[in-house]
This record gives sequence, structure tokens and C-alpha cells, in this order.
Amino acid sequence: MNLKPLALSLLLLAPACAKNAPKNLASSSMAGDNTVVAMIGTQPITMAELDKAAGRELFEVRERALESLINDRVVKTAAKAVNLEEEAYIKGLVEKRVPEVSVDEARKFYEENKARLPPQIANQPFEQVQDMIVKGLTGQNRQKAVGDVIEEIKQKAGVKILLGAPKV
Repeated sequence: MNLKPLALSLLLLAPACAKNAPKNLASSSMAGDNTVVAMIGTQPITMAELDKAAGRELFEVRERALESLINDRVVKTAAKAVNLEEEAYIKGLVEKRVPEVSVDEARKFYEENKARLPPQIANQPFEQVQDMIVKGLTGQNRQKAVGDVIEEIKQKAGVKILLGAPKV
């Protein structure tokens, strides 16, 4: 389970972006609305103009990054409170909420979906693929529960998102 996909992507892209950006513009997004981010001859383009043009896309990127930061921090804080690593903490909560799929449930899935399963599974007797199906279905169910668990942690932490959508 990876709680930091956006943050990791941004970290991986940042060096390339910084390397290709003009030296005086590399940190312009932190400087303010009147910061000149490009020139067309003698005509400047400011951060305010760029932000206005980016509008909805900029908001969506900020919203995803904020969500990732919040998730990371609340999980880290909650895990630290019970002296666990973040991944172990989330895994424990999810496993309590979503028990392992039973053999009967796995058999039912196998029978109902045999025609859609890959031949290497469908051509085997259930007993030979039983463990694989139980683990696969259990993992799928638990992965779906991760979001709910994180939302509950955020609710307990009193998260309030104050980022407003851009005015159209």
C-alpha cells in the first residue's frame, strides 16, 4: 500500500523541472502573484495570469496534493500514537474490518466467474487454485477498505479542508 503516489511523482519530476527552468524562475510559484514567470519580448507573463489560465487544473493538482499531505500526516500521527509504522497500522485496521474470504465464498466466485478467469486458473480444479483465489479476493476487498479507514482517521483527527475552488 502506498499512501504517497502524488508526492513521489512530484519528487521525481521536481529535479527535471528545476533543471530545465530558468534560474530566476525556479521558485517563482512561492514568490507571489506579480512574479514574472515568462517574457515575450518585453511583455511579461505573471504568476497571477498563469494561475488564472490554469484555473481548474491548478486547483485539482493542489487538491490532490493536499489530500496526500493530509493522509500522510494523519496516518503517521495515529500510527505513532500506538507505536506502529504507518503501513502496519493501516494493515491492522483493515484486517480487523475485512476478514479473510472464506473457502465457500472463493468457490462461489470461482464457479460464477470460471468462464472469465485466465485459462491457467480456470483449467485447474478449485482445490489447486483455492489459496490464490482466497488471497486475491481478500486483498481486493481490503484494498477497497483502505480509503474508508483513512477517512475515519481523518475524521477523528478533525481535518478541515479550507482550500477553496477557484471562482469562475
